[in-house]
Amino acid sequence: MVSIKTEAKTSTTLNKSTKPPTLALKGHIFSLVQPLLDITMHVPPSYLSQYNLLPNNGVLATDSHARIFRDISERGSELGVRYSPGGMAQNSMRVVEWLLEEQQVTCVVGCVGSDATGSEMLHLMRSDGVTTHYEVSSAAPTGQC
Repeated sequence: MVSIKTEAKTSTTLNKSTKPPTLALKGHIFSLVQPLLDITMHVPPSYLSQYNLLPNNGVLATDSHARIFRDISERGSELGVRYSPGGMAQNSMRVVEWLLEEQQVTCVVGCVGSDATGSEMLHLMRSDGVTTHYEVSSAAPTGQC
């Protein structure tokens, strides 16, 4: 049996100017994740219709969306593309880091492809303060939506 002792510094009153409680829990909030890289951009309705997409909607990418990813890769800056880590568990860990205002309190474990999308995901998660332990696999690409 392993015993882990942590100290939690708490504040008795919280308001907008009070920082949330600080927890000395480096990597102790843990989640298994399905890493997805979210792609956000503002485009006209004609762009969506050429890929059979609906406005204000999210989809999990399939082989039928391969063309859109090539287009985004080639015209990303023109389209105003913004990438962000996605998937419910990863987003939850990012929010915990943001709320606690302390780096590396959370840890995620998942699998990404050995591709540029997986590398971008790793960079973004680490920049949000999340400790990542991704298995890198050449068997499938990193999920995107």
